[in-house]
Amino acid sequence: MSGHSVYTLLYTVPKLDGQNYHNWKFAMSMVLQRAGCWEVVSTKMEESKKDEAWMKVAEEALLYIGLTVIPSQYSHI
Repeated sequence: MSGHSVYTLLYTVPKLDGQNYHNWKFAMSMVLQRAGCWEVVSTKMEESKKDEAWMKVAEEALLYIGLTVIPSQYSHI
């Protein structure tokens, strides 16, 4: 990956605090697209098509999302 790493980009994402969803959503969509995880969070995948590779990308997306929310918002993810 050229340019900024995904982990570096995560520092630029405002932490989701329950009041800033639209700003957080936009920033996260940029990070998840850069990380190659956008399709996992933006489309509904049929159970039969969820293979090991899909699950790995889904876990990565969940990691990025979890790192960008404040603890009081954990229950929403």
